[in-house]
Amino acid sequence: MLPPSQRFEQVEDVFLSAVELAPEQRGPFLEQACGSDVWLRQEVESLLAHEHKSESIFAHAVSSAADTVNGESPRETPTHVGPWCLIRLLGTGGMGSVWLASRDDDEFQRKVAVKFLRRNLFGGWALRRFRHERQILAGLQHPNIASFYDGGTSGDGQPYIVMEYVEGPCITTYCRDNSLPAEERIRLFQRVCSAVGYAHQNLIIHRDLKPSNILVHHDGQPKLLDFGIAKLTDPSASDAGLTQTGLRLLTPDYASPEQVRGDAVTTATDVYSLGLILYEMLTGQQAQGHTNGSQLELEKSICETMPRTPSTVVLAGKAGGVAPSALKGDLDNIVLKAIRKEPERRYGSVSQFSEDLDCFLETRPVSARRDTLGYRVSKFLRRNSLLSATATVALLSLIGGITVALYQATEARRQAEQAEHRFAQVRKLANTFLFDFHDKIQDLPGSTPARQMVASTALSYLDSLAADSGGNVELRREVAQAYEKVGDVLGLPGSSNLGNWKDAKSSYSRALSIAESFPENQLILSRLTLRLGMVEAVTGNSAKALEQERRAAALAEEAERFNPSSAARRQIIAVNGQLGSQLVSAGRLEEGTTMLLRALAVEQQESTGSDVGSLLRVAVAHSKVASALKMSNDRNQTLTHLQRAQTLAERALALDPENSRTLNLLINVHRDRADAISSPFTPPGMDWPGALASYRAAHGIAVKLFKTDPANGNAAYQVLLAQASIADALRETDPERALPAMDLVKEDWKRYSHLNTNSQIAERMLLNIHLAGGRIRSGLGEQRRAEEEFNGARAIADLLYRKDPKRFTLLTDRLSIHTYRGVARMRSGQTAQAEKDFTACRELAGKMSVASARARELREAAYCFEYSGDLAYTHRLPVARAHYDAALGEWKAILAKGHKSPYLDSHIASISTKLRRAGGTP
Repeated sequence: MLPPSQRFEQVEDVFLSAVELAPEQRGPFLEQACGSDVWLRQEVESLLAHEHKSESIFAHAVSSAADTVNGESPRETPTHVGPWCLIRLLGTGGMGSVWLASRDDDEFQRKVAVKFLRRNLFGGWALRRFRHERQILAGLQHPNIASFYDGGTSGDGQPYIVMEYVEGPCITTYCRDNSLPAEERIRLFQRVCSAVGYAHQNLIIHRDLKPSNILVHHDGQPKLLDFGIAKLTDPSASDAGLTQTGLRLLTPDYASPEQVRGDAVTTATDVYSLGLILYEMLTGQQAQGHTNGSQLELEKSICETMPRTPSTVVLAGKAGGVAPSALKGDLDNIVLKAIRKEPERRYGSVSQFSEDLDCFLETRPVSARRDTLGYRVSKFLRRNSLLSATATVALLSLIGGITVALYQATEARRQAEQAEHRFAQVRKLANTFLFDFHDKIQDLPGSTPARQMVASTALSYLDSLAADSGGNVELRREVAQAYEKVGDVLGLPGSSNLGNWKDAKSSYSRALSIAESFPENQLILSRLTLRLGMVEAVTGNSAKALEQERRAAALAEEAERFNPSSAARRQIIAVNGQLGSQLVSAGRLEEGTTMLLRALAVEQQESTGSDVGSLLRVAVAHSKVASALKMSNDRNQTLTHLQRAQTLAERALALDPENSRTLNLLINVHRDRADAISSPFTPPGMDWPGALASYRAAHGIAVKLFKTDPANGNAAYQVLLAQASIADALRETDPERALPAMDLVKEDWKRYSHLNTNSQIAERMLLNIHLAGGRIRSGLGEQRRAEEEFNGARAIADLLYRKDPKRFTLLTDRLSIHTYRGVARMRSGQTAQAEKDFTACRELAGKMSVASARARELREAAYCFEYSGDLAYTHRLPVARAHYDAALGEWKAILAKGHKSPYLDSHIASISTKLRRAGGTP
């Protein structure tokens, strides 16, 4: 007979294999796995019979027994892991134990929770699950998710995770003990929604949401814990093999019907569990899991029985919930919608759930509605499929007879007329909000939240009207335009927006799907397709952006061909301007600049020059041309177009001093002027004092915009970009002041980056902050700190490259990072590591086409070869000579493109000297 320790390991192995099988497959499997071992089969069947009761069932039945036979005790846990000193045991479970610990060195003081995997689970599924949890936690950074600090394996081989220690009660206990009113409970719950929504955005479904996994810190901040059975929704992710087991380790009090049935788990599963948690937070009582019957009865209850309405539960229940009057109506409907048995009838996302709660708190219409009579009847018939045909027909006949009688009644006709009148009034009110009031405030500083409220409110009314309007094309057109305006507020690039690119894209896509059914719809389709292209560009999908913008151009030309109008001509100009800018960003300078000049010429022909809109359109066209010319280092023409743009913008500002579009344009003009006059490739050379003054002018306007509109993601981005530009200019003029300026940018980035979500622009700006910070620190002799900055830049560059490998500018960014990190490593004596970086930068330089590369790219390649030569000079002279010769070739290629400046002359002279010293001939 096996020793006790191996017997319980045998139980564990058979149970974990059986639990992954469908119920009907378990019997044959157990016959084969257990054979004549009656005790083994009884133990496994006992565990299987209780597998839904709680994850603690398995923990207690297997792990506790294993503790006993293995002799594992808290005393055998290591006293130290890495820099962490264990203080006391916080708790144990089926997977292992959790300890309170503190940092055991002089770096900083912090209490943490250290989670260990039980020794007897080091192999197979349990270890995979533990590593899976560690992988997920390492990728999540959110204020309402317990932070991951460290992880690894202890000296004696015990895997561990170091997490934030949260000292506080679970969320339902916190609500009860503090007697929170309904509004505070909802606000607290919305923070949890924010955390779960963030996990969903990172392709992670929690799958085990329950009050005990949400603790509330003493400062009132909830923290989401335990991603042990979370699922990666990315099909390429490495949680294969965990999925089915994870589904079975659920807690029935908070499990969804699809989890119980073993169906596919989606984000709707987490919505359901969140609904159950909110139910309990508001009522003080659980919504499901009350039955004391069999396992089958419990499953049937979860899958088929809707919980009682929250307000009635509070009325009949004990203390711990809120007043029934606070729940009755909209809040009842919101909670019940979240916990509908069918996933497709719940909220489409956690953010929609939270937004409906916002509507409730702000006394706006909510999307949740009671189940209709028709739906309840259909559900009844599906549940009772054995009803006789006679009874079914009789029931349907009765319903039909009542319906006919109601429609024939005079009272019904009168109510229908009143409803039609109200329909027209609500529609008129919604359109007044959307097209009159919204359009009047859209350019006012500070109006972004108000615009969102106006557009969203109008949309909610129009959407509900459209659902009852049949095929009313005009009403559907208004709904499409409402979605467009909501998208503009959420994230139209270049305008005042909330920086929510993902939801903006969703709103534009919804508008596009509605508009595709309209007759003569080319113009609106072009407008919406262009907006989708702009969002694709700002989120890093340059190929998709070009595809969308070309389609928008074709649609605009088609609209002009079939129905010539000023609106169609305006759209053609807008599309060409955006498409030209996108081509320039993709490195196709000549093609993009030609298109922008053509758009400018048409804009000037169309302009009256007498109103703000007309002046701004021409000014923006000049600004776009200037940006393109700046990238080709045509300083004189760049400054000419910038001056014209500024003159027109100042005329527009005189007509409307608070216009946010004009202020945004002036920010761009000042920044582009600074970039142009600090360019090293054109005479008379780099004017850093002048550039610094222009960057500060841009910063002053951006700060003014942001102070009046703190929800404006575009304004926050402009502030950060101007600060980063100032710090970079100080690197050339006053390095000692540059470092504090760059640190300030990083602090502000942490505070404001959430206003530009999913934006490649925001991520690339952070890349440049790290790159500039690294160059500053390297120049001041802080090579280790510089290397850390370059590592941060490299991580972002790799992420952006995976998103958009065709974007030309990312190749240059990666080349620069390797070059300057190599320099820092060379200066700190890390010769081998420096050589790796220089090899990488030379490989990237080899991918550049000299014919299409701009001066900046060629300069970075020249630096790469020059520093490679410096590293090789002392011990490999022929290699150094070849690198110096390649560097000189890059500088001469810049000259061949027509660039002349003291900067170029100086560098060519310097590299020629190095080449001669290495035995070469310039």
